[in-house]
Amino acid sequence: MAGKITRIAVTYTLDTPEGPRHTFHGLPHMRRHVRPDRLSELLDDLTIICEDLVAAREGAPGNGPSGLPRRAR
Repeated sequence: MAGKITRIAVTYTLDTPEGPRHTFHGLPHMRRHVRPDRLSELLDDLTIICEDLVAAREGAPGNGPSGLPRRAR
C-alpha cells in the first residue's frame, strides 16, 4: 500500500464512577502531545500497522482498498 497517513483516529472508552466515557483523539491532537523527536517514529509505526491490517483483510465490498472495485482503463 503506497501512501501517506493523513488521518488517524484513536477511540477508547474509560470506565469512570459515572459510567463509560468515550474518548476520541485525531492526528492533529496527537501531534500536539507527541514529542517532536518521536512523531516520525509514531507515523512510521502507524503506517506499518495500517499496511498490515489492509493486507490481512479479506476482499469484500466496502472493506477498504482491497474491497474497492477496479476501474476500467
